[in-house]
Amino acid sequence: MEYVIVDFPESRTVVMDGKGNGKTNKTMDVEEGTHIFKLADPKDYKPRQVTRVIKNTTMVKPEEVIFEKK
Repeated sequence: MEYVIVDFPESRTVVMDGKGNGKTNKTMDVEEGTHIFKLADPKDYKPRQVTRVIKNTTMVKPEEVIFEKK
């Protein structure tokens, strides 16, 4: 099991590999491997998506994926 936190200034559903997978600013459990992260609508964020290889994470040191408001 690996861990990811998606940072965004407001609460938003995180879309990982095309499916809703938790909320921003909360640690999520994910499988090791390459994943594509986006946020649910509205599309008022950048970048449009983030592709990241997730491995060697812990609850204390999750992989951080950052989105900003446009």
